[in-house]
Amino acid sequence: MYQDHQRIEMIQTHCREPRIYEREYLFNMGGPMSRTRTEKIHESILANPHKPIKCPLVISLGLDFKKKPPVSTIEALLKAEGFSSPEELRAEYLTLNKTYVCHLSLSRARLPVATSPPKLVLKQAVILGLCTATFFNPGRPILWTSASLTRCLDLYNMEDFYL
Repeated sequence: MYQDHQRIEMIQTHCREPRIYEREYLFNMGGPMSRTRTEKIHESILANPHKPIKCPLVISLGLDFKKKPPVSTIEALLKAEGFSSPEELRAEYLTLNKTYVCHLSLSRARLPVATSPPKLVLKQAVILGLCTATFFNPGRPILWTSASLTRCLDLYNMEDFYL
């Protein structure tokens, strides 16, 4: 049954701890390369209005900080606009009230923080602070980290996914 059965017995008799070597020869360690398959996905259900499943694009987000630190730049802009905390921005700038699915944007078009109107930058910062890598949730606290503020995301409405 096992091709290396005699070899296993030989290792067990000559080693002090045969259990360490038993597993190495009893199981298949992988198939030949001819049995592996790779396929590229050429289609998406996201933002494709011609398919029966509708997942429309809601908004694209991305901030370009150049070489400035993202968190301190947004906090300075927050103070310059007269807000004391990110939670105050929620009532002023947050227009999205449902949970959306986030996907890394393929366009990578970002809003330049230095030259854009502060209201646009703060609105995107609020939304990015409510996003994880996969979901936007308006009920969670606004968390600004370097990772969250430098993501370039597309938000999709998944309401019609389960029709």
